[in-house]
Amino acid sequence: MSLIICKECGKSYSDKANSCPDCACPTEYNLELEERSENVNCIECGLDYDKSLIACPNCACPTEYNINQLDHIEKSTEQPAPESGINETIKKEQEQGEISDNLTHIDKPNSYSYSNHSNAGLFNLLFSTTGRASRKTYCLISIPSVLISFTCFKMVQNSIVYETLALPTLALLLLSILSILCGIADLCVTVRRLHDIDKSGYLALLLIVPLISTILWIALMLFKGTNGKNKFGEVGV
Repeated sequence: MSLIICKECGKSYSDKANSCPDCACPTEYNLELEERSENVNCIECGLDYDKSLIACPNCACPTEYNINQLDHIEKSTEQPAPESGINETIKKEQEQGEISDNLTHIDKPNSYSYSNHSNAGLFNLLFSTTGRASRKTYCLISIPSVLISFTCFKMVQNSIVYETLALPTLALLLLSILSILCGIADLCVTVRRLHDIDKSGYLALLLIVPLISTILWIALMLFKGTNGKNKFGEVGV
């Protein structure tokens, strides 16, 4: 048993009944119309319903009106309107605007990201132990670091130990911090310089030995690094 829709009143009832219980429309008539019928979409409420009905069962919009409106929409979509000169001008202006936006984006790099990259590069140059350092980089970092660290250390020593130099507490603290930072920078660049000659960075611990540290310091300024890539990476800057 299945349900059918009465074409006169729009009510659903069993196809086993002889007629619609509400309007007495014969079932044979409804079945015959149902075989020939097609669905139509209501313009007002969007319901798909039987085309043979007089009106939409949901909003009572006339079926003839829905059919005419749908035919009009189909004809309008099948015949698109030609582009006018104004539309072509607008398209050209939009294309030129997109090109100028792209050029502006290329000509104006992000200064914030560039400055962050520069700061990170300076920090790695001074305090990184990975990679390799050339002789030039080693000299530019190690010599000033050793001189500044030694000078700060002697000033603190003369002020605290020998009392030959009167410095306030804040100045002593800043000198101590500067001396330590310069010592760390010298140690890091020494490790990278040892990598450049394909040696282990642990040899930098020899810097704590007085005489050997001087020999190592001078040797690292003179010895040329390995050509090409070694186990510590590419040629350093």
